[in-house]
Amino acid sequence: MSRNSGRKKLLNNPFGGGAEAIYEEFMDNRNIRQIIQYASPSYPKLTVARRRSIQYDNHVWKIGDRFYKLAYEYYGDPELWWLIAWYNQTPTESHVNLGDTIMIPVDSEKALTYFIQ
Repeated sequence: MSRNSGRKKLLNNPFGGGAEAIYEEFMDNRNIRQIIQYASPSYPKLTVARRRSIQYDNHVWKIGDRFYKLAYEYYGDPELWWLIAWYNQTPTESHVNLGDTIMIPVDSEKALTYFIQ
């Protein structure tokens, strides 16, 4: 399952006028007529009860840490980085400071079932 499954796609077409017209020259110089983007996602929140039902390991954030590296270490799949970010309600690594303790769900399958619901 992709984290982008079911997300709304938006079409940026500056050649139609409006606020996006500022990009017309930029896109025209590159022979681009439109850009398709994903809408900002809204992910389900974990309830306290569900969060407690998932076994997790604590990890103290240090220099060089990345969600994708931790996902590879724990799940063998760096593409599950977003699961760790979602579980900790931190959208990117820039939201984590050195010395912060993050929780890494040990059972990724169980955490995913809560994400899908």
